[in-house]
Amino acid sequence: MFLAGLTLLVAAPTGAARAASPVQPFRDLGAWVSIFEDEVWQHPERAVADMHRRGVDTLYLQTASSSPGPAVFRPDRAARFLRAAHVRGMKVVAWYLPPYTRPGYELRRALGAIRFRAVDGGRFDAFALDIETAPGSPSPTLRTRRLLGMSHRLRRAVGDRYPLGAIIPSPYGLSRSHGRRWWPRFPFRDLHAVFDAFLPMGYYTYHGEGPGVAARDTRLNLEILRRETGDPAVAIHVIGGVSGASGRAEGRAFMRSINRHGAIGASMYDYAQMGAEDWSSLAGIRFRAPGSD
Repeated sequence: MFLAGLTLLVAAPTGAARAASPVQPFRDLGAWVSIFEDEVWQHPERAVADMHRRGVDTLYLQTASSSPGPAVFRPDRAARFLRAAHVRGMKVVAWYLPPYTRPGYELRRALGAIRFRAVDGGRFDAFALDIETAPGSPSPTLRTRRLLGMSHRLRRAVGDRYPLGAIIPSPYGLSRSHGRRWWPRFPFRDLHAVFDAFLPMGYYTYHGEGPGVAARDTRLNLEILRRETGDPAVAIHVIGGVSGASGRAEGRAFMRSINRHGAIGASMYDYAQMGAEDWSSLAGIRFRAPGSD
């Protein structure tokens, strides 16, 4: 059944699964694949070859939802993504969205991705927790408490050297009135104490149209995140607009804003919707070295 092609480790990954730096897997150009992109999952090798040709350094692969099923969606095909990426020198980061309704179960889902190993030894290079809400998510106070509890338990389980990323809502969006009502007192500093890098879902296409919106959102996401964490050198990989809704002018504005204000990595969501104009804009980004400000 689903165990074909893999085993699940009992302990946290060690040795080859560790990056030279816990920030390393989140650097440079990324591409995102969710479990809902059936065409991409049908052809892992073809998708990875295309990403590599376009200069992608890291594949962000959703490992599961919280519905019943294995902790790694289509484990045999996940193994193929890993193999195809690693043979090209690319990194693969697992990501998962917990709704904060069943903390123990959700922690096991995350650890199942981290501890996944294919029969050829392939494993994920890092894990990123998708921090947002889903149907049934509890009130902000309980949600925050469960988020922080899960984050600390995750860190204790994997140890200090395993790379963990926090995929967070747009800091600019959280600063607006709707965002403050949706998730008041978002725990930036508490998360910074646990995670090695932030991956803000900038999604400028949610907040308006045109290059001015893309440039503003990107700049403010970087500024707010640095201010709220109290760390001007915090590692940030910015996820820009939703690629299917972002045009050439917006993508170029995103690129220029990253180059002006600095980030260790960038991407747009998601791979299946990426057009030539999106790849062209991302190719012009000059990434900042981790720890620089």
